[in-house]
Amino acid sequence: MKYRFRSAAYILLIFISPLYQTTLHSHHSTQTLFVGSEIITIKGLIIKMQWLNPHTIISLDVKDGNGRVVTWKIEADTPNTMLRQGLNRRTLQTSP
Repeated sequence: MKYRFRSAAYILLIFISPLYQTTLHSHHSTQTLFVGSEIITIKGLIIKMQWLNPHTIISLDVKDGNGRVVTWKIEADTPNTMLRQGLNRRTLQTSP
């Protein structure tokens, strides 16, 4: 009886685990947040670098079309990925 229950639990686990993988994968969907075909250029002063998991965040002060300063936040890769690409905490310095 004990082995029959264990076998049933393993079979259930095999069928349920793909559901969790789909949920975790959809967490990183960027199609609803960004327009992939549009490239923009932002010029501004880096005011803050946050090396946090799961994503590095870069805050910029940018002047808009009316000359007002607007803060933009850019979500980058994980700190580990940034380090493997040759970037570190000193690569982008904040403005004084």
